[in-house]
Amino acid sequence: QAGIVYWDGNLRSTYINNYDLRWEYFGKQGQMVSVGAFYKTFDSPIEIVQYFTLVGAFQPRNVGDGQVIGAELEFRKNLDFISPKLSNLSVNSNITFTNSRIELSATELTSRKENARQGETVESYRSMAGQAPYIINLGVAYNGGESGFWNGLEAGVYYNVQGQTLEVVGIVDRPDIYTKPFHSLNMNINKSLGEKKKLQIGLKFENILGDSKESVFQFYKADEQYFTRLNQGRAFQLRLSYKFF
Repeated sequence: QAGIVYWDGNLRSTYINNYDLRWEYFGKQGQMVSVGAFYKTFDSPIEIVQYFTLVGAFQPRNVGDGQVIGAELEFRKNLDFISPKLSNLSVNSNITFTNSRIELSATELTSRKENARQGETVESYRSMAGQAPYIINLGVAYNGGESGFWNGLEAGVYYNVQGQTLEVVGIVDRPDIYTKPFHSLNMNINKSLGEKKKLQIGLKFENILGDSKESVFQFYKADEQYFTRLNQGRAFQLRLSYKFF
């Protein structure tokens, strides 16, 4: 609003204190289990904020101090404990849950209160930009081993998704922009042929679920409106290569 200085224009370095507690177990053939918890504090974190006087323009700014607390689980395990026939099949995963918050600066808090919609309650804290509430990576991989018909075959199916994330911070009557979850499912298949495995054939399938990447404006008790939307479709690649040396 006219006459209000929302930011002084001086970008300062962000200082982060990171506290991490982790337990790890490493087994044979690269198998492992890791469980961890973390806590971070941010002094003057930098976020992308909408520019009030120019629609569609953005700039990095220092915002109020922030905190992040979370937990992480990671493991790689083959399935030979189910059956020896599954010894070449393995599962790997990395799952992270995070809770973040920023204490609103005086100008941001005033701005949000003065532009609140009817019935909306403005809190003194909000989530941090770029901090997803959860990230899930899952994969199943197959290694054909060193002998037999499946020798030289490597295949894997991989899934990734992260929770709705604040992308761009709103100001005055400009709403916050959030990145919606994108469900990514991909598959890779590679086969090496010949005694010295110089000939390789590969198949790659991307975005098998056909999901779209979307960012939306979010208003209080109002329908979401697109900020960006990319329907990248599904992709298929066939690769043939030969090593001469």
